[in-house]
Amino acid sequence: MDKRVDFGVYHHSSRTESEELRKTIVSLFDKAAEKLRIENDAEKFTKCLDAGCGSGFVSYILHESFKNTHIWAIDNFKDSSLENNSVEKTVNNFERLGITDFITVVKADLKKIPYTDGYFDLAASSLVYHNFGHDLFLGIKEIYRVLKDDGIFLYGDIFIEKNINQIKALFNVENTLKPEYMKEYSLLMLSKK
Repeated sequence: MDKRVDFGVYHHSSRTESEELRKTIVSLFDKAAEKLRIENDAEKFTKCLDAGCGSGFVSYILHESFKNTHIWAIDNFKDSSLENNSVEKTVNNFERLGITDFITVVKADLKKIPYTDGYFDLAASSLVYHNFGHDLFLGIKEIYRVLKDDGIFLYGDIFIEKNINQIKALFNVENTLKPEYMKEYSLLMLSKK
């Protein structure tokens, strides 16, 4: 990876802590992607949503896992939990990674995703929805709306257990991955009910 790629620093952490956290998240997403490839025809994942893309970290993971997918990286680029997040920084990261042909960057509100019902095969997000506060479920319902009936949502966040009943009202929990050292973070593999 180009050393000029900068996925940013998460709020309430240092650059070193952010990099260590990203290593853990990559490991979890890689395990989830492998399970998806084993249980599905990986070719079915042609339209993917990175919900709350920030500087493009999850888009990069998705591209590495599903080479034949096109990713829509959506963020409002203003309510970020990353330092100095911007559309320009995200686009620069994708250019340095050589993946701009596979990604469309969209500035939009995740509570009103500008795509039709059932548009995406796969959605993914990490460390985004806990920032929504009382609007968390509005954002999760939007993911549900834009996913195809057989779509999958890879939902990584902290404190998911607090909202698990609302999540289970829309999705089946197919798998839960948790890092050993960070009890607050979980990656859920969710399918639409």
